[in-house]
Formats: sequence, C-alpha cells, structure tokens
Amino acid sequence: ALHGVEIGWILATMVGLYVIGRRLFDSGTGLVAALLYSIFQAWSYWNNLAFNGEVLMNLPIVGAYMLAFSKEDARRLFRLFVAGGLLAVGFLLKQPAAIAMAPLALYVMVPGNRQKKPSTLGDSSVPLFAVALGFSTVLAAAVAWLLSRGLLGEAFYWTITNHYVPKFYWVKGIENTLAFITLCLPITAGAWLSARSDLWNAKRSERNTLIALAIVSLIGAGSSGRFYPHYYIAAVPPCALLAAPWLA
Repeated sequence: ALHGVEIGWILATMVGLYVIGRRLFDSGTGLVAALLYSIFQAWSYWNNLAFNGEVLMNLPIVGAYMLAFSKEDARRLFRLFVAGGLLAVGFLLKQPAAIAMAPLALYVMVPGNRQKKPSTLGDSSVPLFAVALGFSTVLAAAVAWLLSRGLLGEAFYWTITNHYVPKFYWVKGIENTLAFITLCLPITAGAWLSARSDLWNAKRSERNTLIALAIVSLIGAGSSGRFYPHYYIAAVPPCALLAAPWLA
C-alpha cells in the first residue's frame, strides 16, 4: 500500500511538471519534464526510492508553481491563495519546503507577470498577500489542530527546536554536490545550457524563478549540514523544468 501511494504521488508530481512545461512551451516539453523527473528522482542509489520527505514535499511545491505560472487573470488571487496553502502543506511535510516561498513571492510581485499592470505599490503587493494568506491559513489550521490535542509543544520541538546543526560536513557536501551534478548531468548541464539559450527569451521571469528555486532547493539540501543524497531530490523538479525545453 505504501509503495502504491508513492507511485501515485510521483505520478501526480509528474503531471504537475507536465502542465508547467506545456504552459510555458508545449506538450512535448511537458512530457520531457515529467520523464526527467521520473528518471532522476531517485538519482544516486536504491535508498532514494524511499517515500521520503523530499518526495512528499515536491508534489505541493510543483502544484504551487503550476498555479502561479498561470497567466489567466480570472480567479488569479484565489489560485495564488491555494498556491500559498500548498507551500504550507509542503512545509508541514518537510521543513525545507518553506524556502520555495521566496522565488514564488518574487515572481508574483513582478508586474509583467500579470495582464493588468499595477498602478500602485498596494496593487503590486496584493498577489504576495494572497500567497502569504494561503500559507498562514494552512499553518494556523495545523497549529489549532495540534493545540486542541495538546501536541503543539512536542510538534514545535521535533519540527524546529530539535534541528540544530552540531557539525557541518563540508567534505561530504562537496562530494555529494559533485555527485549530483555528475550523475544528473542531463538535467544539471541541460538546465545550464537551456537557461543560456534563446528558448526562454519570452519567459525570462519564469526562467529566473526556476533558477532561483533550484538554488534555494540546494540551500535547503545543505541547511542541516549533513548533505544526505536524498536531500538533493528537492532540486530535481526545477532542474528538470529548466532542461526540458532544450532537450525537447
């Protein structure tokens, strides 16, 4: 049952990547992005086939970016509200998922990413408020649920307080980062070549947002100082999306 749920979870993540690739370019690009994720999600060794936190958090993160990358103005604020809620779900599943909020927040504030340009600073901050409200709503609901059962203190301890960094393993970090870049060359080098090409000329904001997501995902992978191989799974979706149009 657990493996079946994981397969469905990964397939749902692939669907989200397909939709993003199709919206940005075409169906072929979306299919390549989904294929790349299916290949490189378990990038290094058999342990990465586990239904771990990075696999769990990738689905709500991809879903949030799928909603944010839609250019349709109809119900846009509601979509951004849901996107913020999905990022909160990702955070509750695995804490480094919260770092994905930063690129998304910058993206929704760029005037060119809406059909109607804002006339005031207040208009420009409304999309950001929608994302923040969605994130806060889900987080507040989780806090209220835990508080009602007397579990909030324990949850906060095991989620936040207990995660101190006793030692930063620099050598292991360099080794595993180089291993990730090398073993995932089609999406790492592919993302680099794609980002430097003319393919993204009309999608510069989305390209920069995905680059930022890849960077913050790697920061999240190193935030604990332990650099476990499965931490790098978080960087696979943005790398796959960046590389997809060039490989397609």
